This record gives sequence, C-alpha cells and structure tokens, in this order.
Amino acid sequence: MKICAIICEYNPMHNGHIHQIRELKEKYGIDKIIGIMSGNFSERGTPCIMDKYTRAEIAISSGLDMVVQIPTVYSLSSANIFARAGVKIASMLGVDYLSFGCEDEPKNILELSKIVSNEHNSKLHREIVRNTKEGLPYPKALCEALINTLDKNSKFSKDYLRRAMAKPNNILALEYLNALRETNIEPIIVTRDSDYHSQTLDNLSSSAIRKYVKNNEDLSRLKVVMPKYGYKYLCEFISKYGKVDGDRFNDLMLDCVKLKDRDSMLNISTATGDLVSYILAKTAPLNNAKDLADTLDTKVFTKARISRFLTNNMLNIPQIPNIMTESIEVPYIKVLAMRKDKPLISRLSHAPLVMRKSDADRYAKFVNFTTIEDRANSIYYRLLDKHKVTRNTNPDLYIPTIFD
Repeated sequence: MKICAIICEYNPMHNGHIHQIRELKEKYGIDKIIGIMSGNFSERGTPCIMDKYTRAEIAISSGLDMVVQIPTVYSLSSANIFARAGVKIASMLGVDYLSFGCEDEPKNILELSKIVSNEHNSKLHREIVRNTKEGLPYPKALCEALINTLDKNSKFSKDYLRRAMAKPNNILALEYLNALRETNIEPIIVTRDSDYHSQTLDNLSSSAIRKYVKNNEDLSRLKVVMPKYGYKYLCEFISKYGKVDGDRFNDLMLDCVKLKDRDSMLNISTATGDLVSYILAKTAPLNNAKDLADTLDTKVFTKARISRFLTNNMLNIPQIPNIMTESIEVPYIKVLAMRKDKPLISRLSHAPLVMRKSDADRYAKFVNFTTIEDRANSIYYRLLDKHKVTRNTNPDLYIPTIFD
C-alpha cells in the first residue's frame, strides 16, 4: 500500500487540487492519500473561508482518504515552521511520500534545496540571518543571500532567483525538502501552472475564489473552477452560517492589541521587538479597525507576517522557546474526516490519532494544545454572520466525519 501525504489548506479546494490528487493516483500509483491541513486559520494569518471540518469533508468527497490537522500554533507560523510541522506529522503517520507543488521546474527546486540545506555553507546561512535581522522577509533574505554567495558560474541568474523566490510555493517546496532530509519520506513535486496571487478565476487560484465569494452573492460562476462537492458544501456553509466577517475580525484584533502592553505582546508567538514596536505605534491613534489593513501596510513587514502575529495575539498563543532549532512537538494528531478503511487504519495504528471520544483522555494532559484549539474554534465561529454553529464543542475533540 503506497500512502502519500499532502500538506494543504484547501481554502478552498479547487480543480487544481483535484488535478494533483488524480495525478498521484494515475501517474504515481498512490493507493491512499492523507491531507495534513491547517485548522480554522490559514498560514497567512486570516480566517479560512469555511471551517476545518467542512473543508476536510470536501477533501474526502474529492478523493482523499483521511484529513488530519496541523496544530494552530504551527499553522499560524512562518513557512519554515508550517513546513516542519507538516513533515513531522507525515513522519509520525509513517507515510511513504509527500506531494507538494512549486511554480518552477522541480529539478531546479531540488538543486536549490541542496544548496540551502548544505550545513557546510556557513556563508549562505550567515547572509540569511543578517538579512532577516535587517528586516527583510524570509523569501527576500534567502534570495539576496543566494545572489551574494552563489558562484558566478552558477546556472541560477540573479533575475531567475528573484523571480523564483518571489513565488510562495517555491519557498514552501524548499522548506519541505529541507525538512524531509531527516525522514525516509520521498517527495513528489507537482508543477503548478496557476498564479498563486492571481485574482482571476481562470487561473485556479484559491485567493481569487475567496475574493469572488467576498464580493458576490451569486456563486454559480464557481461551478467551473471547483470540484462538485466543494461548490455544494461552500454554498451550504454560507447559506447556513453566513460569510466570515472581516470587519469583526479586524475589531477583535485591534481590541486585543489595545488590551496589552509591549512586554505582554513580546511573549506572543512570532513576535519580535521591531514588529511589536511598529504595530503599537501604528495602532495607538486608531479608534476603530476599519482602516487597520491600510494602516499596517508596510514595505518592512509582509502583510502575512503582520496578520499572523495579530491573530496569534488575539488567540493568546505564547512563544515557543527555541522553535527554530529544536524539533517540533506534536502530542497527538487530530483527525478531521476519514473514510471507513480498515487497512489504512491498521497501517496507522502506531500513530497518536484522535478519532473517538475515548482517545481524548490519553491526550488530556496537553492542555496548552487543546486550549489553543478551543480558543481558535470559539473565535472563528464568532466571525460568522449566523454564528449558531453546533460544532463549537469544548474541548476541541469533535469526532471526525466518517465516510462509507
């Protein structure tokens, strides 16, 4: 039995994701696919278009066999931590392969990953650290470090590196490959033809779909870019619970900034002194959150980095000491949805899966993890226009949806 994991967000799932699933089964002969998915908040620091259980059900209906969650404390971190956490879970599950996409030729990404992960390339690593300390976002810090340290005869030109490192899936691919070096998992890299940042539906961009949902009441145009069940579940979710309220989200984030002092905020995950000082200075004169996004727009910090910190602050997620150098801790693996599949469950019997209520007692001692998930659920469901969501259980050990 060949088992492949996909680290994903499916926010929302579109036909490009379906292409990846089909290719894994038809081209690579994969028997079972497990999605390792972010929870109710994305790696960009924003609330997902649908809750994690609904997105997991869509994934199962679209061809996956199981969906488990990346703990919120890691999904609201940098690409480096997000990737390491996903690979850690894949390793704990004992999968054979990890599939992910990139916007470039896979052979180029593989070659670059060997350069970046070379422990003996101390000059490159010093350059990356120096660039990040000077305030450059990690992709730019990595890009400039490569430009300054690669041999002049390298096949990678400055223009190529600047284009490649500006694409988020290339950065994530490098991080996945780096994390995979400590495992026996083989990578399967799928080239993405779509533009991640595109705002047009023709490019199969999740970002474009989210924008369309935000600005339109008639969603029928999405039928051609989303899988059948994805479109059906999205319409039902919005009809039942409404759309995520971005204004309410901004209000909560600003309130949580106003309620804390600098020392308290420095203890929040992803905080740095310069970022906290910047946010406090910019938000001090604000009386409402309507202009929060424009006020915090900056060339020094990316929007994603700012959003991640503000959401971590809102959820009161503490700093994790030495997270950049020590191994990722995943005390248990929360199953969000799955198929009834005895051979797969038998293969995963060694993994610390939470699949039934009796599993909860074994992991009750990990209070920090479950408390953070409870808080993330509670806040997320308050962002819905019709926030009468029966899934808002406490603690967050909702039994997964099981498909026949």
